[in-house]
Amino acid sequence: MAETLEARVRALMAPLLGIDPAGPGEVLRDDTAQWDSLRHIELIFLIEEEFGVTLTEAQMAELDSLSAAVRLLEAHGAA
Repeated sequence: MAETLEARVRALMAPLLGIDPAGPGEVLRDDTAQWDSLRHIELIFLIEEEFGVTLTEAQMAELDSLSAAVRLLEAHGAA
């Protein structure tokens, strides 16, 4: 069974943000203490590398949750 886009993004976030990679629910920047400005940039680099996309500055600013990351990747046609 293919891993969902959400599961792939969560797996990238997990070690960086100290979240459960198999955990349910949303991951919000405002609710995740480890998601500071440095980790935000690291997450952007991880997402761009893993999915072969380049995010614009506006998209980088929009990246404030797991679901936002999935929406951005879907808009880029990532699978």
